[in-house]
Amino acid sequence: MRKGGVLGSVLGEPEGAKKYDIRVEAFMAQPDATRLHQLADDVARDEFSIPIARTMKLQEIQEAHRIFERGGLAGKIVLIP
Repeated sequence: MRKGGVLGSVLGEPEGAKKYDIRVEAFMAQPDATRLHQLADDVARDEFSIPIARTMKLQEIQEAHRIFERGGLAGKIVLIP
């Protein structure tokens, strides 16, 4: 993450965030075992999919971010090591 970046976290501010001038935005999440079981069942039945618009190397993260910000994607950008 670059200096001055923004991090979303359910765990609060990580150690070192202020040192690197990282803004932390907290959000709440509730564990939901029933929903997780439903999702696992959907995956097992091959009824759950995430549309992938593009696969890129992790080193191309800046370009991936530019593409994402332009909008118009019909799916997610997947970054691979």
